[in-house]
Amino acid sequence: LECAVLAEALYYQSSDICALYLGSGMGLGVVSGGKLLKGHSGASAEIGHIPYRKSPFVCGCGKDNCVELFASGTGLIKFKEYLNLDPTLCLQELRAQNSEIYTSFEDALMHAIGVGITLFNPEYFVLGGGIFQNDAVLFEIVVQRFKEFAMPLSAKTLKIVPTHLHNAVLAGAKMLEENL
Repeated sequence: LECAVLAEALYYQSSDICALYLGSGMGLGVVSGGKLLKGHSGASAEIGHIPYRKSPFVCGCGKDNCVELFASGTGLIKFKEYLNLDPTLCLQELRAQNSEIYTSFEDALMHAIGVGITLFNPEYFVLGGGIFQNDAVLFEIVVQRFKEFAMPLSAKTLKIVPTHLHNAVLAGAKMLEENL
């Protein structure tokens, strides 16, 4: 998500911004003090792989306790299969049924968002990716609940916003190319 967060930083004119994209997986990009965080091996802010709780599945990274096993499109598919649920049930239907899978999904997502806000103390926290694009209610839930999960000082002036970019990854990649 390094490319996406660069584009989001430009769009929101912010030097302290996080972009969490939720789709088949969960990723986070961070610009802090105007600098893109990369980490020693290029794996900083891998929020989808923070330890959360044990899962009956193994993540693509090889661990069985990643938060994205509970809050991602792939995680939802795995849990529906594991619990022998209708594989066509979407997140909105699971929420309407007040299913355990949905509750687990929301709790895991809020945990990851709270960790991101607390660790990086951004001015903006952008939400994007296919799951947020297809579920406006989920965005509103995050806006209502994030203060329960983040350190109060970091949450005090934070702006949680949706992405307004059609393809932030491509826009950010172009920015990187121009600055080489």
